[in-house]
Amino acid sequence: QQQQQQQQQHNHGLQICSAMISRYCDILQLLLEIGTRENEAVWVIRIMGELSAVLCAPGGSVLARELCKEHRRRAEEVCKQHEPSSPAVVKEMANYLLQLKGSGRLQAMLDLMSDVHTVAGDVRGEEQGTTVAFKFVTERSAPPLTLLVVARVESDLSQCEWALSELRTLGSLFKRMAAAAEEEDHGAEEHGDSSSSSSSTHRYDEVSSTVAKLERNTVVRLTSLTSILHEIVLCSLASSAAEAVLRMLVHAYRVFGSCVKILIALKRVPSEDFQRLAEHICKDLTPGLYPFLHYLNDMSAASGASKAKIKREKTLIPNLVYQVEMFERQIIKFSKSSKIDLARHLKRSTARDFRINANTLEDLIDRDEDDEGKKKGGKRNGKRSKAEAEEDEEEEEDGEDAEEEDEEEEEEEDK
Repeated sequence: QQQQQQQQQHNHGLQICSAMISRYCDILQLLLEIGTRENEAVWVIRIMGELSAVLCAPGGSVLARELCKEHRRRAEEVCKQHEPSSPAVVKEMANYLLQLKGSGRLQAMLDLMSDVHTVAGDVRGEEQGTTVAFKFVTERSAPPLTLLVVARVESDLSQCEWALSELRTLGSLFKRMAAAAEEEDHGAEEHGDSSSSSSSTHRYDEVSSTVAKLERNTVVRLTSLTSILHEIVLCSLASSAAEAVLRMLVHAYRVFGSCVKILIALKRVPSEDFQRLAEHICKDLTPGLYPFLHYLNDMSAASGASKAKIKREKTLIPNLVYQVEMFERQIIKFSKSSKIDLARHLKRSTARDFRINANTLEDLIDRDEDDEGKKKGGKRNGKRSKAEAEEDEEEEEDGEDAEEEDEEEEEEEDK
């Protein structure tokens, strides 16, 4: 009875919190329709965010998840119907929408970046549509919204790193339990005791189920993040967001490589979810990186970026290429160990560090040959002039000797 009373009180508190969020949402809609009360709108959104953090706390009840889902749906409606002029209001609205926990949050991030892609343009020069789902996404609001999504993706990648570390620990425990279970089964067969083997098998099954569930949740989450990353690298971003995006991509490929490496160490068989993740990365995300990097180089040269910024980007780009190479190396290794062709979508059609221009190379070789020819000709001319000088000196010496002999002959005749 005490537990039931506590549960009822908890549900009553959730309902009160949900009712307060609904009331503040009505106030927000009125403020957005007025259009001149921007500061009040910002504070209302922040209060809604604090209440939603309580309502959508991790590990909540079924009622809390249902209420959070309902408020996310209403928040999306508000964001799609209104176009506030204040950048601060736009940022707070997007932050509130992405703050609501649940499976719809990643989809909201994907929809938001799809609108940014439509507004900002494509790095490959392809034409995009003109309609957006969220009205507050404009050319002015695109850069801060991109940075907001990048920060959320970084947070999700860090959580995936933590999940992978837990998977490594549980996987090691699973392997030890599997070895111990085999020894116990062998001993039980010899002594005819089946009670101990059944208990160890039960623990073994529990750990196995936990490992499989954690692996699936992590891989599915990484797949959703890969779709968001793909939209980001296709956007013609402003220079202010370029460095943050590069750091995020380095982080993402480091997590991808760690995921493959852990699965290899645990001797896991690639699941359908993981095969889908590998295909999405190799077929969509990685080929989209190189037009994005070319766009960043052209943008830095055209905008006259500072030397410090160019230096940072030149450090990040080789690091990104290195992480991509390490991920693809792990994919090939996983393909060989699992006998499943995970590397069939890998493409090496782009030179990732440099490209040799044949015409330029021929011109440089011809120029070097001409320079060497001139140097050799100069040396020959130098040798010829030196020989002539020596001949002149010898002639002068011979003339002096002849004059001395004539003088001596005249002195003898006088004597």
